[in-house]
Amino acid sequence: KVREAAARMSCSNNLKQLGLACHNHHDSKGALPPSIDANGFSGMAYLLPFIEQQNVYNLINFTVRENNAANSAARASQIKTLICPS
Repeated sequence: KVREAAARMSCSNNLKQLGLACHNHHDSKGALPPSIDANGFSGMAYLLPFIEQQNVYNLINFTVRENNAANSAARASQIKTLICPS
């Protein structure tokens, strides 16, 4: 039960971090991130700098499709904040 409670708390904290990232994106850009852009990138890609993942964000080439080989390193990255521990 203790492990499950810790996993729930971790998941809740991840959701809080994503909410704060949305607010910070809005404060700096004047709008929420798009749900999906013309090249297939989700709003999560635009939130990366706000969840302390600037290095992964820098790997992304937003001028080509998300499934382009130029973005393979970024696609291979696992973002802990986006994975529920349970």
